[in-house]
Amino acid sequence: MKDRLITLLFALLAFLLSVFLLMPPQEPENEVSVPTTEDRGAQGLQGLYRWLETNKIPVNSLRRRFTDLSKEKLSPAGNLLILSMPQQREALNSEWQALQDWVDRGNTVIVLGAGYFAPSWSDRGDCFCEIDQLLSGFSWSIDSDQEESSDQPEDKTSDISFKKTTDDFIRKMENFLPEQASLMPQSKHTLTQAVTRIQSKITAQLLEQYWHIDSENNSLALRLLGLSEQQDITLMWQLEAGSGQVFLSLAPDLFNNETLNKADNAHFFSNILAQSLGKNGRVIFDDYHFGLSDLYDPEQFFADSRLHKTLGFIALLWLFYVLGYSNRLAPAHVAGKKTSALDFVGAMAGFFSRRLDNNVLAQALTKRLILDIRQHRHLSNDNEAWQWLYQHPNIQEAQLTLLQKAQQKQRTALQQLTNTITEIRKTILL
Repeated sequence: MKDRLITLLFALLAFLLSVFLLMPPQEPENEVSVPTTEDRGAQGLQGLYRWLETNKIPVNSLRRRFTDLSKEKLSPAGNLLILSMPQQREALNSEWQALQDWVDRGNTVIVLGAGYFAPSWSDRGDCFCEIDQLLSGFSWSIDSDQEESSDQPEDKTSDISFKKTTDDFIRKMENFLPEQASLMPQSKHTLTQAVTRIQSKITAQLLEQYWHIDSENNSLALRLLGLSEQQDITLMWQLEAGSGQVFLSLAPDLFNNETLNKADNAHFFSNILAQSLGKNGRVIFDDYHFGLSDLYDPEQFFADSRLHKTLGFIALLWLFYVLGYSNRLAPAHVAGKKTSALDFVGAMAGFFSRRLDNNVLAQALTKRLILDIRQHRHLSNDNEAWQWLYQHPNIQEAQLTLLQKAQQKQRTALQQLTNTITEIRKTILL
């Protein structure tokens, strides 16, 4: 029992050491909602994905880089790609070039950028520093102008109350908190048909960073949505891009799980879908740049529950094996002995000893002793050998009597006879 307890202790220590050495460092679970088709949180896009599936609209979760768009089973044109900015996994320059070529073939991209509202997943600063590579290929550019601060001159009087200072601080902090806002159509177009109000979130402080679209060839961008209170601030444009188009939004939450079923958000998306989706087109969600990948990813591999279950099963099987009937992991390997002529003689002797009669065997042993004495003493016959034995001073009478009985095939004890013959040989032949 003590052996088993010691084995169990060392087995558990070995298992814990293996886990410590092989498993990657555990990071705290990411509770931030991200815009992917698997996220059920407020910022996720699973609601839009399921809604399209329910309405029999072909959808596709892109879990590869933009350079692999041509490898997907898609129609060459008439597809709609939804991507959010800034991305958590930065796209390569080659990806933006591949995306530009894809759009130029007659496809559409909806860019949901964190411009006037910064969700918890948008922690990479400028949200359009990368998408500008796509727009520049179609002679478009996006830029921002920071409005000058309109703070009141500092009152240097000494009688400023603590309450006034606190109120000013709270008012400034409130400008950094997101609040519900209503977006209104800025132009009459089929895209805004039957759309009266779009719900989104706006951060007042970010409104000071005024975004605008410029074109190198003096093309006009169609202004789609703006703030109901400030119609001069545009939050979404439609841009022509070769044979395709780009919808650029400064509100990243227009179609997420939280706002899709509010106001006219879903209807607005339906209008975009009706204009953009071709006969065999699909709605594609960019999931790769937010952590979902079909490619080999160590983080995704170690996060897969199937790996943990497999390792657990192997560990339990190993533990049961260690604590089984034997404490040995495997029996010792004994090298096989080569068969020799002596082994053959021994096997034949054993065979004959089991087959021959004891009296016949006793007579044969006695005759062999007499023959050896004759050869050793150079005697001419057996009688002379017997006379020599009777005259030998170290041979006892009982030994001679036993030999005579064996010579005459009388019943004798083989073990006693064998011991007697061995003693005689030691006495007279050695």
